[in-house]
Amino acid sequence: MLLRTERSLIMQIVAMNCPHCGAPVSIDDRECAYCNSPIVITSFSTIGGINPAELNKYVSTYQKVLAEVPNDKSINLSVAFCYLRLRMYEQALFYFEMAIQDSFANSEAFFYAAVCLLGGKKAFLIQRNIIDKIETYINAARAIENKGIYAYFHAYIKYDYFERKFLMTQPKYDELLKEAYRLEVSDFDIKSDRIARERMTNIKSRALNRLGLDADEVKEVPPIVVSGYDFSRQNIKAWIGKDGKPRSNFYKAVVIFFSQNEMHIYTSTFSLDDTTEMEGTDVYFYQDIVSVSTAPNNIHVDGKDKNNGIDIQTIAFRLVTKGGTSVTVDMFNNYNVGRSVNAMRALLRERKERPVVIGKPQPVAAAYPARKVQPSVPAQKRYEPF
Repeated sequence: MLLRTERSLIMQIVAMNCPHCGAPVSIDDRECAYCNSPIVITSFSTIGGINPAELNKYVSTYQKVLAEVPNDKSINLSVAFCYLRLRMYEQALFYFEMAIQDSFANSEAFFYAAVCLLGGKKAFLIQRNIIDKIETYINAARAIENKGIYAYFHAYIKYDYFERKFLMTQPKYDELLKEAYRLEVSDFDIKSDRIARERMTNIKSRALNRLGLDADEVKEVPPIVVSGYDFSRQNIKAWIGKDGKPRSNFYKAVVIFFSQNEMHIYTSTFSLDDTTEMEGTDVYFYQDIVSVSTAPNNIHVDGKDKNNGIDIQTIAFRLVTKGGTSVTVDMFNNYNVGRSVNAMRALLRERKERPVVIGKPQPVAAAYPARKVQPSVPAQKRYEPF
């Protein structure tokens, strides 16, 4: 049993600063109490919308911790995810292999180590001894937890290296593809994704209609569409799908259009259980926009049966105005939004320096009450994820 002084010493060792805002935190904290950013990165999807500069802050913070506690398995895995997102494959591989030594029960460490061994290249171009090591890691990951994405990646290796070079191998790539599809999603997950996808059909034209705009009026930059399952509502049903993706029975979409002087925002939140849809519109002068950002976000919601809670890590898109109004959407791994946000920031900087042509910089807001929309169209025969 540890003495009190030994416990105190350990707590001092694992103390750190928040990688996002710099506030003092503990490595055991799930998120920062000041900025609500995750302290430890636990999945690759969490960092999809974080820009490289922010990722470097995370790496720097984790390196300081590892200098004191080199065998911390959660930090080794976190820094590995950051390096992988930065496409620094050799560094990422080093820390994934460190995470493997820390815990042989972590299937993701084996899987992403296999990904890093490709070094961003096609499997066809990789040497055979590296391919053998990749297969060793994939087989280890699948032995721990047989996920669909693991089988998909294994199928790719079998096809691009073995099939294209006419080499004998077992199992064949087509067998692995069938297994991957079987493992990837459940029928309930497929149905939820299909309904969400169908309800998102023509979302831009519906948004223009609600905002009372013509397409020619908002040609400054291409419109931005941000969408994802909604976990912010009360009494939602949330679950982790068979493919590891969080889902709920509500879906939210935000469409942003850009005119000469104003930003036009359309919001739609709809239920996947019935045809209820809640819509809203807002119009703001560019001078009234304070910030546009994407940042990691931790969410805790009740499980589908309300007995077991679910911790979800997302990327939160957030727009804030001078009046304190904010628009927030949680999304997963939406790389296109990251590029769109950068374009939006550049436009805001340029427009804030330009005087408004007409009117005063006063935001105008209008909301539409809940309404019923038409039921979704029949299911497609083949599942096509977002």
